[in-house]
Amino acid sequence: MYHTHNRESWKNVATQTKGSSIDDPKVNITLVGERLGTALQKKGVSAFTADDDVTERLATKNLSFSQSYTESRKIVQTAMKENASLGYFFDIHRDGDVPRKQTTVTIGGKTYARVLFVIGMGNADYKANKQFAEALSERLEKKYPGLSRGVLMKDKAHGDGEYNQSLSPNSMLLEFGGANNTLQEALNTADAFADIFAAYVGTSKLSI
Repeated sequence: MYHTHNRESWKNVATQTKGSSIDDPKVNITLVGERLGTALQKKGVSAFTADDDVTERLATKNLSFSQSYTESRKIVQTAMKENASLGYFFDIHRDGDVPRKQTTVTIGGKTYARVLFVIGMGNADYKANKQFAEALSERLEKKYPGLSRGVLMKDKAHGDGEYNQSLSPNSMLLEFGGANNTLQEALNTADAFADIFAAYVGTSKLSI
């Protein structure tokens, strides 16, 4: 797991809200990645969570926000070189200022931040990534009805274009709820996602 926009936070806790930013240097989406990694480890799935601060890297190198994916790509490439067993790559985000009713669901009395699977069509082999995303979305929806927001296809005109997904067919961007959700709701979703992903991986020797 890694986070291209690692300081994405939630309205109820964010300390940096200039312009369209809803960020925080400490209480942010990286906590969700850590929770997902821990939950997967408990289920027997080897998981690596990159703790690189992309926001800080951009500032240090005097790079613009638009170069975030270029920086996070380097992080993924380094991880791939250092650990050949890595087989799945999740860039975990939280969506923008989307109405809470669109990004929240209650299942069995517990409230979750809904998951949106994002696939970049700028990747020449995006269909393989799309198939992977659809498989996980279907599993998530089957066990936790309403938790998936489905698979969103985005081209260069509506975002980065490929989101580093050309690095692996088992790579995708995940939006865990939006800015109007809470950290706890996103953590609940991390547990649920770990549940279905561990079952998906099964006895595979690949790790995440």
